[in-house]
Amino acid sequence: MKMKKAAVLLMCFVSCTFLFGQSDTDEVNVIIPNNITAIEDGAYSGSKSLVVVNIPASVTRIGMGAFRGCEGLTVVNMLPGLTTIGEYAFASCKNLSAVTIPGSVTDIGTGAFSACPNLRSVIMSRKTQLAPDVFRGAPVYILYID
Repeated sequence: MKMKKAAVLLMCFVSCTFLFGQSDTDEVNVIIPNNITAIEDGAYSGSKSLVVVNIPASVTRIGMGAFRGCEGLTVVNMLPGLTTIGEYAFASCKNLSAVTIPGSVTDIGTGAFSACPNLRSVIMSRKTQLAPDVFRGAPVYILYID
């Protein structure tokens, strides 16, 4: 089923982000404003129609399970400035296929990208500390940028 793009702007007061979409059947893109410094635990967990997330340089931490179970998520754009990706932050994002993790990331929590069966490509720094099972259940190839 093809998702339709919507031009309606909704404001999410809980996490101060802007969502583009109308209903659960629409494609939803998240633009996080530049004044946000952290994405809280479980902030978007289970959002089935979330497709694209743009994380600005102001965000230093993605909380535990922040995007867990976002099955429609295909694109995550992370800018340098991010330092920590929490436990299970992107777990069970079944359509996520590639991720570039900025060199500024120093720690990735347990299972952060676990159960992502289509995650094939990860670009990251060798200096990043990985907790156990970060990519468990993800047939990933890692390309190191340093």
